Amino acid sequence: MIEKGDLDIANNMAVSDINALRSDPQLTVDAVQRGTMYYVAMSMKEAHFANPKVREGGALSD
Repeated sequence: MIEKGDLDIANNMAVSDINALRSDPQLTVDAVQRGTMYYVAMSMKEAHFANPKVREGGALSD
């Protein structure tokens, strides 16, 4: 579909497919990195998470 011009945007493509499309001089491939959000819940009922230093350390980690 991409090669025929029927498609402008594709999501979740394999790297090998992207590289194959990039080798076609008739196509322009722009890869866009999506943002990702992670959520971590800590229960203060657990002794190790009740320690403020543990929570602070988790907040500082990437």
